[in-house]
Amino acid sequence: MIRLFNVYFPIRTLVLLIGDALIVWTSFLLGVVYALGPDSYEALNYEGGYYKILGLTVLVLLFSHVLDLYDTARLNTKGELYFRLLMVPGVMALILAAVAWVSPNLLLGGNSATVGLIILTVALIGWRLVFTWLVQLPILVERVYVLGTGERAQRVVQGLRQNPEIGVEIASWTGKMEGTVTRESVPRT
Repeated sequence: MIRLFNVYFPIRTLVLLIGDALIVWTSFLLGVVYALGPDSYEALNYEGGYYKILGLTVLVLLFSHVLDLYDTARLNTKGELYFRLLMVPGVMALILAAVAWVSPNLLLGGNSATVGLIILTVALIGWRLVFTWLVQLPILVERVYVLGTGERAQRVVQGLRQNPEIGVEIASWTGKMEGTVTRESVPRT
């Protein structure tokens, strides 16, 4: 865990957040370069393109947070994860359409936002597949000790063992087996 602003954040959540930010920034930057070609330099440097891309990045990260895409424990199935992932570009498309209707000069030139959204959709799904593999690496796995002898502690241990994609490993726990209190220690692999 990393302590930031007196709050502890799991390393895997920060990796996911930084990866998402880089992917969103790069997707819209590639969208501008692809859609505008040689005019992309002017659009990015003289028309505030970098600030517009930064605003889009912040909006995508905000919607990802609202849709609980950074809380890996709440996403029970892969289908739910991908449904929520596809909602982010969908909501962004609606917002960009509303901005284009109200004030088109706030958008990036040409159809670069559309190209950026297409790249973003593919990149976000690919990044989540890579992230699922990354969280199982030993450096990102958190080891926990479950303290308890009741049914709730047994459900927690069972749930964590059945969902390795969460990135939490049971170091040991105090359990209740047939009326006696035992301490199970799991060897580190």
